[in-house]
Amino acid sequence: MDTPLRCSMKSGRAIFRVLTNQRGNSLLELIMVIIFLGVAFVTTLGMMSTGITKSVKIEQLTRALMLAEQKMEEVRGDKSTRGYSWITENNYPVENNPGGYSGFKRTVNVISYSTYKQVQVVVEHDELPKVELYTHIANF
Repeated sequence: MDTPLRCSMKSGRAIFRVLTNQRGNSLLELIMVIIFLGVAFVTTLGMMSTGITKSVKIEQLTRALMLAEQKMEEVRGDKSTRGYSWITENNYPVENNPGGYSGFKRTVNVISYSTYKQVQVVVEHDELPKVELYTHIANF
C-alpha cells in the first residue's frame, strides 16, 4: 500500500528557509547575464556592420555595371544612327564621374579588325574591381 505523503508546517518552514537563504547568488547571476547579453550584442552589431558594408559595395558594383551597359547601348545606337565609321575611340572620351556618380571612371576602347570592331567599355572605381563589357560590331 502506498502511504500518502504528509508535510507538516514545520517541514514546510524548513523548505522556505532553504529557499530564502540563497543570498549573493542573484547579484552574481545578474552580472553573468549582463556580460552574456553584452557579448551577444557586440557580436550582433559586428555582423550587422559587415552586412551593411557588403550591401553598399554590391550597390556600387551594380551601379558600375549599369554605367557600362549604358555606354555600350550608346555605342550600339551610334552604329545605327551615325554609321559604322563613327565608332572610334576618339568619339568616346574618358569620362570621370559619369552620370554624376562620383569616384567612377568610364573608358571606351575600340579595336578595328578587317570586318568588325571590338568595343570594350571599362568602368573603374577605387573600391571595386573593374567592370568590363565587350561586344563586336560588324559593318553590315
